[in-house]
Amino acid sequence: MRYRPWIGGITVALVIGTAVKIAFDVDLRLAGLCGLVWGITAWTAVGYPTEFSVSFRGLDGRDRWLAGMSLLLIACAFATIEVVSVPGRAELVLYAETLGLSIGLATLGALIETHN
Repeated sequence: MRYRPWIGGITVALVIGTAVKIAFDVDLRLAGLCGLVWGITAWTAVGYPTEFSVSFRGLDGRDRWLAGMSLLLIACAFATIEVVSVPGRAELVLYAETLGLSIGLATLGALIETHN
């Protein structure tokens, strides 16, 4: 199914973002950023199974999305600096976001290494 990665990523982003907002009562931008990170990570896990080879050579088709995903994850890592003033329970949300960034970038590295 072609849309399965998108549906999975959007669902995870909405669920995580909503759960973070309700559970920790943090700023909506921080909750949305955490949801976005985990949504991208889920989208990658669903969209790029382990048997699929990935290459940045040429960036055609699905590889273009992989390059975009990597840039978006890196942007999310730096966006945290701009978005948050770290009050109260926001540290836990930042830890969760950092964990998502780490897993997402590790997945990206594994996908690229699969081909090389």
